[in-house]
Amino acid sequence: MKPKINSILIDINDNVCVSTQGIVKNKNNAIYTNGKDIIHLPTDNIPIFHKFACKEIKKNSPVIKYGEIIGYATTNIKIGMHVHNHNMISSGYINQRSEK
Repeated sequence: MKPKINSILIDINDNVCVSTQGIVKNKNNAIYTNGKDIIHLPTDNIPIFHKFACKEIKKNSPVIKYGEIIGYATTNIKIGMHVHNHNMISSGYINQRSEK
């Protein structure tokens, strides 16, 4: 049975997807992108409207959403992991600190 679409990839260059409803770990997750469905198996519970990795992100590499860098990974992030302030730092925060 095909899973219900419960997340989106906003830009084809993004390495994170956004949940459109709460997602339970280890359950099939269908992502809508560019007119195609992609299936992922999240390794974390993902709250509604939160990000999770749809590509592997290495430590210190950019986190990309909307086709733009929104921050940097503070640790290696595997596909399916929740991406939030526990494993990334926002680029706005970095810019703000460098201006001081």
